[in-house]
Amino acid sequence: MLVVIRMAGLVHKLELAFGRERALRRAGASLVTATNREGIYAATMEAVATLAADAHGRLLVRADDQEPDRYVIAAATEGADVLVGSHVHLPLPEEARRALEDRSATDAVDPGYLRSFLDLPAGATHAVTVPLFLKGELNGLLVVAAATKLPATIRYGLDALCSQVALALESAALTEDLLRRQSEARFSSLVQNSSDVVMVVDVDSTVRWISPSVERVLGFLPEDLDGTRLTGIVHPEDRAAVLQFLTDGSRDVHPGTAEFRMRHREGFWLHVETLRTNLLHDPNVRGIVLNTRDVSERKAFEEQLAHQAFHDPVTGLANRALFRDRVEHALERQLRDEQPISVLFLDLDDFKTINDSLGH
Repeated sequence: MLVVIRMAGLVHKLELAFGRERALRRAGASLVTATNREGIYAATMEAVATLAADAHGRLLVRADDQEPDRYVIAAATEGADVLVGSHVHLPLPEEARRALEDRSATDAVDPGYLRSFLDLPAGATHAVTVPLFLKGELNGLLVVAAATKLPATIRYGLDALCSQVALALESAALTEDLLRRQSEARFSSLVQNSSDVVMVVDVDSTVRWISPSVERVLGFLPEDLDGTRLTGIVHPEDRAAVLQFLTDGSRDVHPGTAEFRMRHREGFWLHVETLRTNLLHDPNVRGIVLNTRDVSERKAFEEQLAHQAFHDPVTGLANRALFRDRVEHALERQLRDEQPISVLFLDLDDFKTINDSLGH
């Protein structure tokens, strides 16, 4: 019987060991195939739930390089999803910090102390804290709490899990950095070769950044305008409207457009169309972004069409359409101001003879 009991105990231990090994293999596969941090965090919590079925896990990652004790709860076991994303200030006791520097799981952090920061259940009277090292620095913690003390084998499994998580996060960071660099290079290329002038200005129109395309559109070099007021090259009649356009943009999150005149370096005026985007609250920009394009040709064409619509093509004199438009405006003013108007009709006798003999 003793032999059978001991054999049964050994078999049970082997089953647990195989179960932990399967959990770690499954976690490793999930971490390798995870395409983003959320996938890594989800795989981590799944492995914690498998390794320590009745435990409560919290995965913390450092939120600020300048504050080593400030963390973000990146993931939590089922039932604590409300915690995910919240910031916690968790100053570690010196003894616990020294233990974590050995890169292995430790129970040196008091469970009651952890409960006060991580909202762990009152019944979780035992806790293991596992360090998460990224690029040689302590950049996160995995806290696993349970009602009973976790066996050493589970602690070893959590150590191995955190090593895999660290590798996956470093790989994700490299991928993010590569994508960011590619995105920055693509953006820089687009801005360099854009036909629009892109600029970042303050509400008072001070230019904080302007794209190189300004030389192609306005003739100025970027350094000529950097730090100056945009209104300095805006037509005097349009300056008040431009300042109002920027002021409205500082309050409105929706894009807006405006047309005004800007001075070319050679001294002539260009009609421009500007799209305004409020990015004052974006920490990467902190300004109003203006996308400006030259619409002088379009404006001249519109004015030509308007002139042709309201003027005689032979003499250049106002036609009946313009006369009708002016009379309608005068009638509207009469209704508003209650002032009488008069229409004077002049007829030139025998003018047909002039047309017939000399031409229109």
